[in-house]
Amino acid sequence: MKRPAELVFIPAAGIGHVVSTIEIAKLLASRDDHLFITLLIMKRPFDKLFTNTDSSISPRISFVNLPETTDLFVENQKTQVKDAVAKLVESNQSGSSKPQLAGFVVDMYCTTMIDVANEFGVPSYVFFTSSAACLGLLFHLQTLWDEHGKDVAEFMHLDSELVVPSFVNPLPASQWRSQDFMSLGASHKI
Repeated sequence: MKRPAELVFIPAAGIGHVVSTIEIAKLLASRDDHLFITLLIMKRPFDKLFTNTDSSISPRISFVNLPETTDLFVENQKTQVKDAVAKLVESNQSGSSKPQLAGFVVDMYCTTMIDVANEFGVPSYVFFTSSAACLGLLFHLQTLWDEHGKDVAEFMHLDSELVVPSFVNPLPASQWRSQDFMSLGASHKI
């Protein structure tokens, strides 16, 4: 008999990241009856506690609201995540029919949690919560930096259009706000 497996999902704070993560969790749970998923929800000071009121969510998907913190840096959430996973592992050790921790699925903004997965000796997987077109844009902007030395901020004031392989139409650079470019490429590491 196949032992049930548990995946821990860690979305970034914010409803857009949580909703995308729930949707992929629902898809995975619907494909394997031996898969259990726990989402660890990071709560910002102004967020409400997350409660599951959606009947379409499998009972094999559970939610843990991590303690509220005023520090929004994901790095500083490691202790809370480690404690929550330790409790989960402890509760699952009480029988062979309980799920065994199989891995972490972390939001692209939560990759520091890979360190926590390593501490538990399980693999980690990165989940990109946005569209494939957005991922293509990020890769293209990174390629422009890596292969051509072009800083993303250079495009901000251009009247030209940026041809992005994952977009059907060129992207008018003048339509982007400066914070879009800064968040995409300020560190040159997308």
